[in-house]
Amino acid sequence: MAPWQLRSILAMAGKGLLAAFGQVVREARLGQGLTQEGLAFNAGLNRNFVMDIEKGRRKPSLITLFSLAKGLGISPAVLVSRTDQLQR
Repeated sequence: MAPWQLRSILAMAGKGLLAAFGQVVREARLGQGLTQEGLAFNAGLNRNFVMDIEKGRRKPSLITLFSLAKGLGISPAVLVSRTDQLQR
């Protein structure tokens, strides 16, 4: 396999992971009855940033993961675990 093919495969896998994480955040937010703006406020983030995460357009940092979890009132491990389940 050529190096460019491997990079392409890894990039596609990353996009799938970002989409899965976004779906988990969205489902958790809706389960809490929060708007994107409400979650953003609780997490100390910008609403547009939350929207981009939910759409899989952003690569959240570890700090963002913890901020989102705090804003949702759940453990960061729950977000990671649910994302992992979606990826399987």
